[in-house]
Amino acid sequence: MKKALLFSILLLVSAACSRSNDVAPTLAGEVSGTYLTNGFLDYLCIALPANQMPTATLTPETESTVTLTYLRKYPTAQSQAFPHLQLTRLADKSIQLSRQGQVFGTVQTDRAFNTNGMERQALVLRVQSNPSDPQDAITFTGAKE
Repeated sequence: MKKALLFSILLLVSAACSRSNDVAPTLAGEVSGTYLTNGFLDYLCIALPANQMPTATLTPETESTVTLTYLRKYPTAQSQAFPHLQLTRLADKSIQLSRQGQVFGTVQTDRAFNTNGMERQALVLRVQSNPSDPQDAITFTGAKE
């Protein structure tokens, strides 16, 4: 009986002291990565071939700010960077991206479809910017790679 009790205590102590990934990541670490789109996720891209699809990359700056780099490949290759986007977790567990007090986009776990139409759960980035110059406006929906 004592051996079983000692073994149980040893097991509990080792489980409590083990290294694990239970620590919540920072908001920037949670959303950082490359987001890809396709015709199933973004109807604006339905006519584009797979090698011409736009991509977005979120790169962490601090624990609560990221830089969004948007790469448009069609009709001409163009890259846009949006630094210092503030991250805020909302009540529905989504993460809001804001820039100068204006909502810039969201990241949330949602249904995503890969290029052959198979459904999966993934982090989905939705961005819609409305700058004064229409050439700088972006609309993007993509799933984390």
